[in-house]
Amino acid sequence: VYAVHQREFIPLADGSGTWLEPYTHGPRRCYPRGGSRPNPFNRIHFLLLPMLDLLHLEDDPTLRQQLTMQARYFLQHCRVTSDDCLLWEYEPGPYPSAGEDLSHAACQAEFIVRCYQEGIVFGELEVRRAANTLTRRILRHHPVPVGDISGDSAPTLDLAIAAWCHLAPWAPTVLPAAEQVLATALHEAKFDFIKEGWGIRLLSQVALARQHAAAL
Repeated sequence: VYAVHQREFIPLADGSGTWLEPYTHGPRRCYPRGGSRPNPFNRIHFLLLPMLDLLHLEDDPTLRQQLTMQARYFLQHCRVTSDDCLLWEYEPGPYPSAGEDLSHAACQAEFIVRCYQEGIVFGELEVRRAANTLTRRILRHHPVPVGDISGDSAPTLDLAIAAWCHLAPWAPTVLPAAEQVLATALHEAKFDFIKEGWGIRLLSQVALARQHAAAL
């Protein structure tokens, strides 16, 4: 998968880089290296999380360079709020809006944590700011999350809160919140946790986060 998407990577003059959207929305003469726009961050980071796994197994210089360039690009498109939270949008752009939604943003927050663990661009400060986003905005009605990272949308029993458990070392209140939301979903039986891979992943992430917390 990594090799397939190499043709879509675009290095930028400032030392950052990103991937073009891997769908040909325009004519090939105009978009010979991929799609018609820079990839939305959630699509990039779902690709890059396995790349971080590969890097952890074998520290490949080219892989590390591209991950570093994308981390720079992502950080450039984040903003720090007055309450010391880190916010970003679905797509890179010059104008802030409502912020990324809870589900999509989970992989981006995980990307921040994983890069920090591998010594790539993001430091403790950025991780703590992402944790602030979780506790001060997403979980401002704890234990019920809101639907986006700005904190401006209505509370919702969104299962995606469980995908934020990788921030539990910096935001421990996410674990009981995730467990209560998942327990409610299991009780109401409106989501099939047996058939849906997303549900199995969420349950696994909470369980792994609990194990990690117990080992500390």
